[in-house]
Amino acid sequence: KFIYDDAYEYLSKSIETYDILVFAHVAGYFETPSEVFKKFKPFFKKYFIEVPDFDFSYSNHYRKHEKRSLIFTDKNYVNEFNRDEILKEINKAGLNVSEMECRYGQIRIWCDC
Repeated sequence: KFIYDDAYEYLSKSIETYDILVFAHVAGYFETPSEVFKKFKPFFKKYFIEVPDFDFSYSNHYRKHEKRSLIFTDKNYVNEFNRDEILKEINKAGLNVSEMECRYGQIRIWCDC
């Protein structure tokens, strides 16, 4: 069944809950990721969050020190995260991290809602 609707509006009208919400490479597009994470929390048991790992390369820290622009030049991309920053957003949303992996330039996090 294909549903074309605003995700939050649809879920708000539904009596169902779902197992997993996947936020793979989308958190960087949210002005306040913690608010988005918090908003969808009632409808899911777990979240999978994956973002590029800012800490993966020291050149990223040098770029930040020199006040250079974001690596991702998509005009809608507003956040890059180091490991502490993404965990801070997750904690502000009231999620509990159950597993975290930082490998190959990616941060992968499983959260319990």
